[in-house]
Amino acid sequence: MEATTVWVRKKMIETGLLCTLLCIILTASNLNAAETLKVPLTKLTDISTVELKGAKSSYILKLPIPERWNIARARLHLSYVNSTALLPERSKLSVRLNDHVLAQVTLQPRSPEGTIDLNVPAKLLLNKYNDLELYATQNYTTECSDPTAPELWTNIELNDSYIEIEYALKVVPLRLSSVANLLFDPKMFGPNAVNMVLENQTPELLHLAAVAASGVALRFEYRPVQFSVSGELLKGTDNIVIGSTKFLSDVMGDRSIPAPPAHLAVLHMPGDREHALIYIGGESEDVMLKNAQAFATLSYPLPDAGYAHIKDIILPSVSQYQGKNMVLQNTSYTFKDLGLHSRTFRGINPGSSAMAFRLPADAMIKENENTVLSIHLVYSAGLRGDSALNMVLNGKFAGSIPLNDEKGSRYQGYTIQIPGSLLKSGYNTLSFDPVLSPLKSGECIYIQTENLIVTLYDDSEIKIPSVQHWIEMPSLGAFMKDGFPFTKWPDWRDTTVMLADRAAETAASALNLIAMISQKSGVQPFGINFTYEVDSKAGNDLIIIGPLHKVPENILQGSPLASALRNPWNGHLRDMSSRDMTVKKETDERNVRIGTKIVIEEGRLLVSEFESPFKSERSVLLVAANGGRSLMRGAIALWEPVVQSGFTHDMLLVDLEAADPRVYSQEAGEKYSIGEVRGVNKLNYFLHKYFRETIVVLIICIILLAWVVYALLKRHRQNRLGNE
Repeated sequence: MEATTVWVRKKMIETGLLCTLLCIILTASNLNAAETLKVPLTKLTDISTVELKGAKSSYILKLPIPERWNIARARLHLSYVNSTALLPERSKLSVRLNDHVLAQVTLQPRSPEGTIDLNVPAKLLLNKYNDLELYATQNYTTECSDPTAPELWTNIELNDSYIEIEYALKVVPLRLSSVANLLFDPKMFGPNAVNMVLENQTPELLHLAAVAASGVALRFEYRPVQFSVSGELLKGTDNIVIGSTKFLSDVMGDRSIPAPPAHLAVLHMPGDREHALIYIGGESEDVMLKNAQAFATLSYPLPDAGYAHIKDIILPSVSQYQGKNMVLQNTSYTFKDLGLHSRTFRGINPGSSAMAFRLPADAMIKENENTVLSIHLVYSAGLRGDSALNMVLNGKFAGSIPLNDEKGSRYQGYTIQIPGSLLKSGYNTLSFDPVLSPLKSGECIYIQTENLIVTLYDDSEIKIPSVQHWIEMPSLGAFMKDGFPFTKWPDWRDTTVMLADRAAETAASALNLIAMISQKSGVQPFGINFTYEVDSKAGNDLIIIGPLHKVPENILQGSPLASALRNPWNGHLRDMSSRDMTVKKETDERNVRIGTKIVIEEGRLLVSEFESPFKSERSVLLVAANGGRSLMRGAIALWEPVVQSGFTHDMLLVDLEAADPRVYSQEAGEKYSIGEVRGVNKLNYFLHKYFRETIVVLIICIILLAWVVYALLKRHRQNRLGNE
C-alpha cells in the first residue's frame, strides 16, 4: 500500500514538472512570436504639436488596431508643456481611451514641462480606430475667470510622444475574404511587406504581378507596402505565388501537401500559420489573368471560402480622368459624396471638419469660373452676433456664413461663391471652421457654453466649375499627384513599362512604383504593358526602370543626360566620358558638369521626366540607379511622404544614405505641353501664370509705344514747320 502511494506521488510530481515545463516552453514560444512596435504619435496625425486652449479643450487621435493583432501589452509616453500662469489645483490633463480614463496629472506652473508614462490595458484596445483623447481643464484663479483667456494653454509635443505595442499575429483564417478584412488592412501601421513569387518574369506574368500588387496597395488604402520579387517563398511575410500548379508545388517544397482545388486560393505558409500564401494561377494566361483581376477588383467581395473558381469577370468601365476622389467639371456633389458626413460643432473650441477632392493634374481653372457651395446648416439660439462658420480652401480664406440671429436659425441652400483661383490641380481641401461666441460674457458672469451648437449637414452641395486640360511638361510634381500623364487613362492603357534587365530587384522596383501610383489614383493598372525592349515606333508613354548603364542609348540620347548640364549634385554623380574620368568641376564647388555617360553613386536614385524621343507629346519617366540594390531601396523610399514632397521640376536625385532620404531637384530638360487650350483662355492662363513677367513686358511695350508716338509727332511737327 505504501509502495503504491509513493509511486502515485512520484507520478504526480513528474506530471506536474512536465506540465510546468510545457507551460514554460509555450510561454517562451509566444514571447518569441510577439513583436514590439514603437509608433511616434506624429504617425497618427498630420501635426507635430497639439495645442489645448481655454478652460476646457480636447483633441482626439485615432489609434488603429488591426484585426490581425493579438495585443499583449501597450505603453504610452506623452510629452507636454503647459502655461506658467495655470493654477495647479484647478488645472488637470487627462488621457482617455474610448471614454475610459487612463490617467490624469496636475499641470504645474513651476515645472511646466512634463511627461506621462502609463500602461494601456490590452482589453481596451479594440480592433478598430480607437479614440485616444487628450483632455485638459485649465484655470488661472479660484474666482471667476475668462474661459478664453490666452494664458490657458497646454501643448502636447507629439514628436516626442509615442506608443509601444507588443503584439502577436493571429492565425490566418483560410478564407479569401480575409484578404480584405485581415491581411491587407489599412489599420496596420507597421512595416507592411509582400513577396511576389513569380514562375518567370515574362512581360505577361509581370502584368499579372502588377495587377495583384495594385490590389494589395488599394486594400491598404494609404499605407506604404514594400514589394519584393523572387522565385521562392520568403519566410516571415505574406507571399503571393503567381504561376502554374506545378510551380506552386515546387515552391512549397512539400509534395505531400495537396494542391488547392482552384487557381485562386489562400493557404498557410509552410510551417507558419500566421502568414498567408495567396495563390493566383492557372494552366493558361487567360485563366491567370481572370484570377488576378478577380483578386485585385475591390467592387466584388471575395468569398468566405479558401478558394474560388473564377469563370468570368466583368471589369468596371474606365474613362479618362477617373479615379479616387476625382470630381468632374460642371458637376454637383453632396458633401457626403466627398466623405464629409453631418457634423455637430459644440462649445467655444468646436474644432473643424474638412473634405478633400481631386482635380486632374492637367486641370486649368479660369479665375472667373466660381466654385459654388450650397450650404445646409442649423444653429442654436443664444449665439453672439460675431459667431460665424468660416470656410478655408487650400489654406486660403474662401467665405463665411454669419450666425448672428440670437434666436437661432436654419439655412437651406445658402450660396457661397468661391473664386476659381483658389482651386488647384490635384488634391483640394475645403475645411469648415466655426467660431462660436456666447451671448453674454464678462468678469464674474456665468458663461453658458452648452448652447453653442451648429450642425452642418452632409446634403450640402459643391458644384465644380468647368476646367480645361492643358499642362506644361515635364512635371514630376504632376506625376506624384496621381501618375499623370501615365494614368491619363487610369488603367494605364497608354503606358509601357520597360525593364532594363531581368533582375528581381528591377521587377520589384517597377511593382513598387506602379502599386504606389495605383494607390493614389484608386484604379488598377489592367491595361498596362511590359517589355524589355523599346523600338523607335513606340507610341505609348514610357516608364524606364533599371540600372543606368543598362538603359538603351536611344532613350538616354533623348533625355536631359544627353548634353552637359550644370548640376549642384557634387558627390552623387560621376562623369565617365572617354576624355575625362573625373568630375569636371566649375568655379563653384557645388557644381559639376555631367556628360552623356554618367555613373550614379551607391545609395542614390535618379528620376527624370522628358518628352519621348519617339513621339511628340508623349512622356518618358526614367528611374535609374547604379545597381539593383540601390534601385530597390530607392523604389521603396518613394513611398515616404518626405520623398514624395520633393518631386518637383523634371529631374531629381534621392540620397538614400542619410537617416531621412534627401531629395535634390532641378530643371534640366526642354519644355513641352500636353493638352489644348485655345484663344482667350490660353492668354488668360499665361497672364495668370507669368503675371510679373507680363507686367514688365507691358511696361516695356508702353514705353516703346510712347517713344514711337513721340518720334512720329516730332517728325510730323518738323515736316509741318518745314512746309511753312
